[in-house]
Amino acid sequence: MCAVFTVVLVANASYAFAASFNNNPNDYATLRVVNYTVYGDINQNWSTSTSGNAGEIMGFAVYYHNTSNETATDVRVRFTPQSTGSGTNHQFNGTVLASNATSVSGSSNVSISSSQSMNYISGTVTWRPNQTISGSQSFLYGQNGTEIFTSAGLRLGDIAPGWNTQGSVVLRLKISNNTPPPPPLPSVSITANPSNINQGNSSSLNWTSTNAASCFASGGWSGTKILSGNQTVSPNQ
Repeated sequence: MCAVFTVVLVANASYAFAASFNNNPNDYATLRVVNYTVYGDINQNWSTSTSGNAGEIMGFAVYYHNTSNETATDVRVRFTPQSTGSGTNHQFNGTVLASNATSVSGSSNVSISSSQSMNYISGTVTWRPNQTISGSQSFLYGQNGTEIFTSAGLRLGDIAPGWNTQGSVVLRLKISNNTPPPPPLPSVSITANPSNINQGNSSSLNWTSTNAASCFASGGWSGTKILSGNQTVSPNQ
């Protein structure tokens, strides 16, 4: 009798992504920011951090460049957060991902001179593909741009490799303007009864102050006074 033995060999394959993003030394940062109120967004002032004041607008750009030799499929970009709580320093994150590429992320910071929140300006998401630096190409698949704030991301379709297809998705957030107004100036209303007296006679002074922390008298009467009250005086003159 002969026995037949069958040997099955199983090899563990490690999957390598075909495409890659933003790993060229000349690439921009994945997420950049600029003070749009001061500089606009077509300039040399994009950076990974900037500063601003209450009421100003900040521009953000999520950058992508397929640095591989393969087409990146179903490319998407994400941006968080859409709005922030109050504070003087805010961090934002941008991510580029594809079905056949490892995702890449970057962060940018905005420092504000006073404690403020930041909120997305509706309708400001624009797509600038293929090295364009202004305008916007229509979004694919019926999207409106706000998909960039979702976990799935804003879909850009397939991106061929090379410098010619590099691009960015730009959006803007506005700093709130919750700076309290300056306190009103203090004032005082004062009357004398009678308003005319002979030397040596008395008059009753009545006064009421508004927005005052303290009152101080000088001239025919003197010293620290209560905020509102009355006092009989007999001036020498």
